[in-house]
Amino acid sequence: MNFKDPPPPKTHQPYIEKDIETLKKRPNEWAFIKNSKSQGVAHPFKSKGCKTTTRKQPDGTFDLYAMWVVDDDAIPPAS
Repeated sequence: MNFKDPPPPKTHQPYIEKDIETLKKRPNEWAFIKNSKSQGVAHPFKSKGCKTTTRKQPDGTFDLYAMWVVDDDAIPPAS
């Protein structure tokens, strides 16, 4: 056993903040964000207040879609 301080926490990729600012400019509209190997890619967006959904692709990866919600009644369904 070694006693030492843990490394600093990882920060979110810079694209997340930029993407959220872009989503805020077009609220209540779904946007394709990226393709990823994991559904966990949605978590940073959810934790910042976005609505998200992922869709599994034939190759096993996941497409992430997100939106900034202003009016819950105006949200188009994620089909």
